Amino acid sequence: MFQVDPSGKIVTEIDTFKELVPNASDRQAIADLMFNENKGNKDAKGTKCD
Repeated sequence: MFQVDPSGKIVTEIDTFKELVPNASDRQAIADLMFNENKGNKDAKGTKCD
């Protein structure tokens, strides 16, 4: 539904994502969550798999 740059900021997003989440800051918060989970950094909410 979206693509991010290496820093995690949204660079492209599809219209469906914009319709489902109309607020741009909410869309970025979703992207931040996904980015942090993928990187497994200190801001990730899940627990690391063994």
